[in-house]
Amino acid sequence: MINISITSNKVTIKGHSGYADSGKDIVCSGISTLFYAFYGYLTKRGVLKAWQANPGDSFITFNKE
Repeated sequence: MINISITSNKVTIKGHSGYADSGKDIVCSGISTLFYAFYGYLTKRGVLKAWQANPGDSFITFNKE
């Protein structure tokens, strides 16, 4: 199960969907795509504070606008 926690300045993603084996899971792939798109958006806006992207455990923190 994937758990996504969103606060006013942090997004945390933990877990795996279990739809398929690790590295072949289209559900996790979709969520990862959105994670990296959000990372790019925050970077472009200049509000990214910190981020970490590990399989099954990722987060992004940012300055509130």
